[in-house]
Amino acid sequence: MKVSINKGVLETILINTQPYLEKKDLSQITSHILINVIEDELIIKATDFEIGLSYNSKNVKILDHGTATANGKKLLDIIKILKDDEVVLETINDNIYIKQNSSKFKLPMFNPNEFPLFPNIDDKSKFNINSSLFVRSIKKIAPAIDNNNPKFELNGALIDIKNNFINLVSTDTRRLAIVKLENNTGDNFSLIIPKKQ
Repeated sequence: MKVSINKGVLETILINTQPYLEKKDLSQITSHILINVIEDELIIKATDFEIGLSYNSKNVKILDHGTATANGKKLLDIIKILKDDEVVLETINDNIYIKQNSSKFKLPMFNPNEFPLFPNIDDKSKFNINSSLFVRSIKKIAPAIDNNNPKFELNGALIDIKNNFINLVSTDTRRLAIVKLENNTGDNFSLIIPKKQ
């Protein structure tokens, strides 16, 4: 695998993957991000087995296809100290090399085939929502999400999607928080998203 990407783009992706990485045990594959280069696209995934994030970017120059892993935190630390210019990521043997001009770094890789598979969501219901509005709404209901309840449904927030609106609801059995957003969506469905500490 060999790819050239703008430092700013890569740094933003890596910053956004940090909450999804295993931080306690660095010997786990989940402390690494998965870097996959296929056709004209770079896909970066991170998961801690509970939640995950997949980033797709076409803002790259692909020199060779392939798959790699890299410790997410260490890779971000390296990218942060580089200049604002193109960065080359290249796999040689069982290592990933990070190159920019005369700077060259090397990180060991885990076997990419051991990285957890993400579930297939192609046939699932979907809804569109403004991301900043969604984040603000989650922040409003987050204080009422329970942390230690044996009922798993109380350890997250309910997203209840109806024809003309979306309800975001959380409770810890003492408090109830509800945010109602106007939104036109075709399907009626509900889901619970976990509270990530």
